[in-house]
Amino acid sequence: MLKCAFYEKEITPPLGSEIPGYYSRRISADVLDKLYAKAVAFDDGKTQTALVVLDSVSVPEKYCKLIRDRIFELCGLEPEKIAVCATHTHLGLPVGEDIDSGSREDKAVMNYICVLAADCVVLALKRLENCSASFGAGCVDNISFNRDYVMSDGSVRTNPKSKGDVKVISHHSENDPELSVLCLRDEAGTPIGAIISYPCHQDCVGGTSFSGDYSSELSRQLKARYGQNFVSIYVAGASGDINHINALENSH
Repeated sequence: MLKCAFYEKEITPPLGSEIPGYYSRRISADVLDKLYAKAVAFDDGKTQTALVVLDSVSVPEKYCKLIRDRIFELCGLEPEKIAVCATHTHLGLPVGEDIDSGSREDKAVMNYICVLAADCVVLALKRLENCSASFGAGCVDNISFNRDYVMSDGSVRTNPKSKGDVKVISHHSENDPELSVLCLRDEAGTPIGAIISYPCHQDCVGGTSFSGDYSSELSRQLKARYGQNFVSIYVAGASGDINHINALENSH
């Protein structure tokens, strides 16, 4: 019988921490949504695995290693059986940026957040219970768009605006409208959590307030429906060139 469990911890950094994701330096001044680390653990009777997701634009490999090493130290789960992911919110943790944007990482804050993230996995493993899983996929269109566009001069531009004689003509390629959901229920049939994926940039809010973007609102809505113990884990879809802006709407 499949066993699973979820666990989540708040990981909102201190105000004044830097927020990467805008190719420029931004300093956090408020909290729109609390940030979280969320984990789910599975046991099929032969193998245990875990997934932990952080409200961050990315999780550099050195921090993935810190998380995996602590989990192994505390409960023996091998690093290769632990996936560490980011929700890709552009209002998240102070991880810095590889590009020369001026956004700097806060190593002390990140080291502590890695401890909390690792603990989510360990605590989920301690709470494994018999469960059932169901999967569904649906089409959610007209809210996400490929952000590369063909212009009237033949060029392809990202997030463009019509200007002068150069107009936005069409999307360069299609978006992916699939919303995928893996729902887990306990033996009584009560939903205890879900893993949800949708391909759209988590950059719909903007500003200098910490936020998990639309996945934070998704979490609130699902908790309102299924109870405060329900944990929704958002896994970013293939959204490198997909966002919420439709440049064609204002192209003429």
